[in-house]
Amino acid sequence: MASVDLAFEAVAGRLGADVTYWRLWDQSEWCDPPGGSSEVGEGVVRDETSGLTYRLARGHLEEFLQADALVYWGDFHHMAVYLDQTADVLHRRMSVGSREEASAIAADFLMLRGQPREVLSRAVTFGTTLAFNTALDYSGRYGVEFTRLLEGLHGAWFRDGYSARVAELARTPRAASCLGSDAAFVLEGVTQSSAASGVGVFIGRSPVSPETVAKVGKALTEGLGGVPQWIPWGTAPAMWPMWGRKRLRVAWPELERGAPLSRRDRARHLREVVRGPGLKEEVLPAHELFRRIAECRVILTDTYHLAVNAWRIGTPAVLFFDRRASRGWNVNSGAGVGRDKRHDLYSQLDALPLLVDLDAPPVGSAARDLGEAVKELRDPVTARAAAIGERARGLLTDSLESLISI
Repeated sequence: MASVDLAFEAVAGRLGADVTYWRLWDQSEWCDPPGGSSEVGEGVVRDETSGLTYRLARGHLEEFLQADALVYWGDFHHMAVYLDQTADVLHRRMSVGSREEASAIAADFLMLRGQPREVLSRAVTFGTTLAFNTALDYSGRYGVEFTRLLEGLHGAWFRDGYSARVAELARTPRAASCLGSDAAFVLEGVTQSSAASGVGVFIGRSPVSPETVAKVGKALTEGLGGVPQWIPWGTAPAMWPMWGRKRLRVAWPELERGAPLSRRDRARHLREVVRGPGLKEEVLPAHELFRRIAECRVILTDTYHLAVNAWRIGTPAVLFFDRRASRGWNVNSGAGVGRDKRHDLYSQLDALPLLVDLDAPPVGSAARDLGEAVKELRDPVTARAAAIGERARGLLTDSLESLISI
């Protein structure tokens, strides 16, 4: 997510560090690119949301390794299934010659496979997770390479308790704590507006029924007295299919109109949705998205990183999650592992009353009670999020300063 990379840009600016951002692959390279970035030079791409430019790493391993400090920032970098998926993308989307070659590239960059301890000692990882690993993953070659990486890294902080505990046991000498946070918490800047009135909505990651979103959203809006509005956090194909957005427009017309509708206006709205052209999704830069979040009294979403950024800004987020979302690969809970990063986030924040289980979503009075929970939890959870961010900035800054000064 753009907020993750912008967080590191802010840290690098404080340190006065000259940073090169690398990507192992970029969506602009795909045969049918989904958008979000564009090529701006040979081997250089620009991300539309963050505005940052990235170099494409393949074929530049030696140059990558020559940096004074190597920072793995956020995401799933060292997780077993992520390495497999990266190899799959390189092979199928990037036309790397064979699956074995693709796997070697992923291991060379993400696990520093075969590199001497001197290289590993210049590397730091922060904000990643191992949440979808299993015991069997550690029993093979991956386990050997992962342990060697963890033993040699200058610093290692993971965003969840499970990953931190695994890392602590692998580190030599034993680390006091490898618990970090999501990298986005490091970002500072925009805070919630004193005149915030909107109820921001974005659904993009789960099979939640649009009609259920509408029922919960209407009750929440009525309870808080806010004006519902769509937050364009992401677009298809990565996010919610557009058929879901169309059904949501039918079930909750106030989300677009911002006010109660008469029976006639509802009928007109329905005709416009059914007969009219599809709704074109906005693509906004990160700073504009953050501004819109800050203008909301609460966010209703199923999307992890939107919830992270809402709490970071000081806007409470009611978050949908699905315990059964293990059918095949799922970016929130893996494939059958059952560790859902949304549940983990709300556990860390002590915000579990605002986590809505899709197996039994609240309706009626239960949905209206969410509004009271939002009011009660806003201040303590926002304070917890701020403390997590402050600790993360301290860990990261101290580690990089010591590394750069070596």
